[in-house]
Amino acid sequence: MFKTSVFLLADSNREITNDLITNTQNKLEQHLNQRFGENEGIVQQLNDTVISYQTVLLNYHHELETLKQQLHQQTIEHQQFHQNIAEHITQQLGRTDRLQTEIIAQHQRISLARQDALYQQYHLRHLLADIKGEIHTLTPNDAARHLDEYMDAYYLAFEDANRGTLAEIRQKLAIYIPYIIELKQQSSTLPVLDLGCGRGEWLALLRDNAIAAYGVDMNGVMVTLGQESGLDVRHADGLTHLQQLPDASLSAITSFHVIEHLPFATLFNVLMEINRVLIPGGLLIFETPNPENVLVGSHTFYHDFTHRNPITPTALTFLLTYHNFQAIQTLRLHPYPEAAKVPGDDPLTARVNGHLCGPQDFALIAHKSAAIGDLE
Repeated sequence: MFKTSVFLLADSNREITNDLITNTQNKLEQHLNQRFGENEGIVQQLNDTVISYQTVLLNYHHELETLKQQLHQQTIEHQQFHQNIAEHITQQLGRTDRLQTEIIAQHQRISLARQDALYQQYHLRHLLADIKGEIHTLTPNDAARHLDEYMDAYYLAFEDANRGTLAEIRQKLAIYIPYIIELKQQSSTLPVLDLGCGRGEWLALLRDNAIAAYGVDMNGVMVTLGQESGLDVRHADGLTHLQQLPDASLSAITSFHVIEHLPFATLFNVLMEINRVLIPGGLLIFETPNPENVLVGSHTFYHDFTHRNPITPTALTFLLTYHNFQAIQTLRLHPYPEAAKVPGDDPLTARVNGHLCGPQDFALIAHKSAAIGDLE
């Protein structure tokens, strides 16, 4: 009886255990099926999101390709635009160069026409004189005087063709204005004298800066032009004019591209007179071609038939020192443009360029000894 009860209890436990296992398995399957269904939904959402992102990326890729094509097209158009601009600039520069050449040629024609007018004026004057029976032959003095008139006309035409335009020369001479202004502020209101004033570019510049000045020149044609421009220009020999001036009557004396025309004895005498007529501390400015530039000293200097010989900075410095000028400053001016230089950056090339393409002019700026408290 007891054994039978035990067997029944064991069977009952097995049934209960089996039922419990079955129920647990069923619940677990239900739970897993539920989670699997949920995961399937999440996976489906993720798949949908990936597909959406892929679609967006494809759209972005398409837009990027479109932008690349547009950028490429714009680059081509930009390059074409720059090419067109470069061609246009080249054309304009060509037109400008041709116009500049034509202006220079026209300027030369005007100069020659001016010279020709002087010739015609001379012949007309003598033709009228012959008609009136006033003269039949020229005396040697008359012939020399008329030859001087021809030479004056020639030299004006030469300067117009070779020295540069009035505006260009004014720009070059403007570097000296501060020296004059400083002198005027420190010392005297006495005038400035320009020896060999030529076409009057420097005098006009001084006038524009409210500086009292006058000039003398032996070229009658240039004197007339200066006077017609309202400048104080006098027809006189520079040395003779200096000899007629009182002591200490000028604050400054300037002379641009004149001393290379003078015999040494004349230049020496001119400096003696300059030293006499300048006030103590008065200013002297000389500018002349620079023979340190080999092309200037051996070639361009001799374009002007009236040039005698080049003057070196060393020689002129000693000459001014000998005449008791002080605070002597040397300016080397107007080098050849970069395009004229030999290509290269080695020391030998630099030296060659220095000798051949260096400053074409130099200036000495000096002061007369102030006697008491000499200039430092």
